[in-house]
Amino acid sequence: MTSPLLFTPDPEDPLEGIKTASEEMMASIEGGRIDAWLEEIRTRRETERSELTTEPKHSPLSYQNKGANKMSSNSKRPRTVSDLFPSKWLRHSDLKEPVTVLIAKAEIVEVYDKQSHQPVEKLALSFKYQGKPLSKRLLVNKTNAYALAAICETEEFDRWSGKTVTLAPGRSPNGKPTIIVKEAVK
Repeated sequence: MTSPLLFTPDPEDPLEGIKTASEEMMASIEGGRIDAWLEEIRTRRETERSELTTEPKHSPLSYQNKGANKMSSNSKRPRTVSDLFPSKWLRHSDLKEPVTVLIAKAEIVEVYDKQSHQPVEKLALSFKYQGKPLSKRLLVNKTNAYALAAICETEEFDRWSGKTVTLAPGRSPNGKPTIIVKEAVK
């Protein structure tokens, strides 16, 4: 097939393109070429559909590890609330299911507190998943800090590096979504 267009009108004779297109179509039908043409269209559509529905390798992390601010695949426009308001911090919505990670680093970082309108110091954990560093870090709340201290058998968070834990999406006692830190299953 030479052109995806059905006809190309001649500026001198506007009906010429229509005549030529219908003559080509009739010749294609009579010559059996229409079947090949239709098959080509079907194949192209199936390929396009499969590219849109093909899911990436399964990962319990819902965000792309290549960068915290990546948008949903196959689109330059935001498709989710997380795309509209990206965060460098790990959130419950980033976890599809429980995931076992290695604590790479524990450090104190300064973040802005919305309630006091002042910068405050918080504990942040960096992780590795399947040997690769994650782009998002976890801001540790009081409950998770004590859970981590129990799991790592020390309150000295500088010694938590190298320990394996499981992060899971869950609900806090007040009903709000949160990340639950558990001991990794060995």
